[in-house]
Amino acid sequence: MMRKIIITIVVILILVAGAFLGVRYVSARNAAAAAATAASIQTAPVVRGTITTSILATGSVRADKSTTLSWQTSGTVNQVTVKAGDIVTAGQILATLLPESLPQNVILAQADLDNAQKALDDLLNSEVPMVQAKVALESAQKALDDYTYNFPVLQAQAQTALATAQTNYTTMSNRRAALNQTRASQAQIDAANAAYILAQQGVLEAQKKYQNTQRLKPTDPRRAYALTQLANAEAKRDAALATLNWYLGKPTEADIAAADANLATATADLAQAQYNWDQIKDGPNTTDMQMLQAQVADAQRAYDRIKNGPDPVDVAAARAKVAADQATLNQAFIKAPIDGVVTDIQVSLGDQVSSGQVAFRIDTLARLMVDVQISEVDIASVQVDQPVKMTFDAIPGKTYNGKVTNVAMFGTSTQGLVQFGVTLQFTDADASVKPGMTAAVSIITQRKPNVLIVPNRSIHVQGNQRYVTILSEGNQVQVNVTVGLVNDTSSEITSGSLKEGDEVVVTAQSSTTTTGGGRGVFFGGGAFGP
Repeated sequence: MMRKIIITIVVILILVAGAFLGVRYVSARNAAAAAATAASIQTAPVVRGTITTSILATGSVRADKSTTLSWQTSGTVNQVTVKAGDIVTAGQILATLLPESLPQNVILAQADLDNAQKALDDLLNSEVPMVQAKVALESAQKALDDYTYNFPVLQAQAQTALATAQTNYTTMSNRRAALNQTRASQAQIDAANAAYILAQQGVLEAQKKYQNTQRLKPTDPRRAYALTQLANAEAKRDAALATLNWYLGKPTEADIAAADANLATATADLAQAQYNWDQIKDGPNTTDMQMLQAQVADAQRAYDRIKNGPDPVDVAAARAKVAADQATLNQAFIKAPIDGVVTDIQVSLGDQVSSGQVAFRIDTLARLMVDVQISEVDIASVQVDQPVKMTFDAIPGKTYNGKVTNVAMFGTSTQGLVQFGVTLQFTDADASVKPGMTAAVSIITQRKPNVLIVPNRSIHVQGNQRYVTILSEGNQVQVNVTVGLVNDTSSEITSGSLKEGDEVVVTAQSSTTTTGGGRGVFFGGGAFGP
């Protein structure tokens, strides 16, 4: 019995030992397998940092302001005052033309400018226009007052003028009619002839009496009396002859022309006087009243425009004339219209130039810009003042900073692709950056600092739930997460039990698809840039 008990105990001990050794073997084998598996898994740490999304594009560098200057007239270059690379200021003269080589209109522009400037000075300083406008207003007001308040006087004057015109017309008409009639009857002619004969006889008798006094002293009164009688007789004879001749004569062409002219004038005066009377005989005429009132209003406006100084419209016109003449005169030289750097010179001393010929180019290199085109898919993410990173193949190893300064409000379509223009400005450009260079730009559309970040290849999707697998003490543990900002390489973790330093398992191909604003990686730091 004792032997059976001992054998049983030994068997039990053997079985227990075998089981123990078997368990240890299996555990060791599993541990070895787990170690081998862990060694083959690729992991990445969960980090806390800054994640950004960006849009990539390329564009050419340009100056903020750039201008090409051309000659406005022809001539011979007399002077070039700058060279390429010189810094110039607005208004600085860059080149001039020989005065004697200029066209006539440019040569005469100086005289025109002097006259225009004098006219402007007179307009600004002279009081004559104001006084003239005041006199015109007073005259117009007086005419209206006379017509309104002194109408009976006007009627009397018009009636008197009509009567005078009628009388003058009658007189001129009678005089003209008389030229067409015989001047005297035969009886009048015979009487005039007889009077002439008698007058001649009286002259002969007076001559005899005067001759009889020749023996008397010159101081004798009888001799003086005889001489007086002779003179009277001769005057009477001449008058009788003139009357006879007039009766016998006809009017000359000059008499007829003068009479016709006088009659025509009298007729016109009568018609005007009749019209004036007809206009006011029944009271003030509405049309005339309105005209006089309008004239007063016009005169008042003209006076109001300049009573406190010259009319601004006239001043503007005078200044424009001065500016026009100055612009013509300015064709003799080229001035810098902006502050900047002379980047191109195409003119030399002695050159014969013509209107439109390019002479200089000026760029404002202090502010450099880049113009890029952004697709309609991404343009909603671009806003003014967003930061920009820029690199150049021509400047290796250096990244420049900038910002968005303008986003176009409308797009342009090219071969079915709609793009929007976006302007970027450098904030730290140096002399290495030159207009015309091609820049690779990254517009940073979103940036979140101090967040948990994992690689996109560590995130998986199961149903509607995203999760990552962490490696903990050689074991893989699935952890559910919520994803925030995503770019092309990394994702923000907004909730879950992940913490900084956890090792997440990454795969060659992520099971999640990233979309949205992420179009590029921040230069120099990937998803974990500054």
